Amino acid sequence: HDEDPLKLYNTASSPIWYIDDKEKECIYACGFLAFAAGKYDEAKAYWEKILSLSPDIAAIDQRLPNVQSRLLKACRLHVMSLWPENKADIKDQNIRLQLQYAEYLMMIERFPECLQRLEKLWNEVSETNARAAIALELGIALENAMKDKKLSAKYFEWILAQKKLRNDSLYARALFQYGYSLLGISDGAPRAAPLFAIFIKRFPDERDYIRSIYYLGFSYCQMNQFAKAEQLYTRLKEQNSPYADILRNDIVELTNFYQQEKKNEKK
Repeated sequence: HDEDPLKLYNTASSPIWYIDDKEKECIYACGFLAFAAGKYDEAKAYWEKILSLSPDIAAIDQRLPNVQSRLLKACRLHVMSLWPENKADIKDQNIRLQLQYAEYLMMIERFPECLQRLEKLWNEVSETNARAAIALELGIALENAMKDKKLSAKYFEWILAQKKLRNDSLYARALFQYGYSLLGISDGAPRAAPLFAIFIKRFPDERDYIRSIYYLGFSYCQMNQFAKAEQLYTRLKEQNSPYADILRNDIVELTNFYQQEKKNEKK
């Protein structure tokens, strides 16, 4: 007959993932609604239940523990993907909620739906700050979902082309994310370094300031400009940043690499 065969499944002997599927979706949804309302402890209480509802799946698929870890970290930091200041100028609460939901979809690795919703928003919204926040999330999502650096660059560059945003946190975040993206491609360091340099010069009060110093130093290491990297290491050390030790290791490792390359060329 035409009955859905899944509805005929013997639920008395079905695995945990089947019995709890609807309850699990409810837990995810209730957690999101609490998070979107700024009730982070309540969201945390919901999302802490995720693994207990799907122990069979968690044992064989590491994505579920990773998803839970990301969600709980979001509750601790009160942020998913975009900083609150990146969305501060969005007046339309409907747009804010849709953008928050897209961030959530990315965190739980529902990438196709995330991108679909963001692209729909991008095509519908005209206000510059709201559109820039959508573009920023699109760039980040494309990096995570498709590793499509060329397409993500389109959205980062759109933000950087908006003169209205030159002193805005959205501009700063686009500088950082674009530079970070470029470091993931061959010979990307020479293009990334100026972006981090602009960030450091113009946005010392932004959250990604210390990380920008580190990644500029890392870019210089990749470009075999170790004197400049050493200067940035000193800046990080003066600020007691844990990134100082990371950059020191990068300097040592890449110095050894380039020295070995020279030796090999002489043979």
